[in-house]
Amino acid sequence: MANIRYSRQNFSEQTMRGYHLWGIPYVKLMRKYPSFAKLAEHPTRWFAEDIAYRMGVLSKPNYKGWVLREMFFRPVCFGIGIFAKARDWQALWRDGVTPPGVRS
Repeated sequence: MANIRYSRQNFSEQTMRGYHLWGIPYVKLMRKYPSFAKLAEHPTRWFAEDIAYRMGVLSKPNYKGWVLREMFFRPVCFGIGIFAKARDWQALWRDGVTPPGVRS
């Protein structure tokens, strides 16, 4: 929940469009091929831990997550978002897959 709140407060619509353009297909790949999930495991954890710190959930930052977010994620997604249309990311959860951390 802290991640969603952080994203809404700190990422522009354009940045989120760019993220969804590549992120939605990547989630589908991770579900089909576990090696894609394994590849994203550490960077995703760094990113999430630093956001949790920024939102007051954790007591220390993750500097690798900060660098990943501020030096790569935000500028790349912002640039991609120039050309992207809004996508329905919630469709990822309509196919019967329960989001991580949510009990069914």
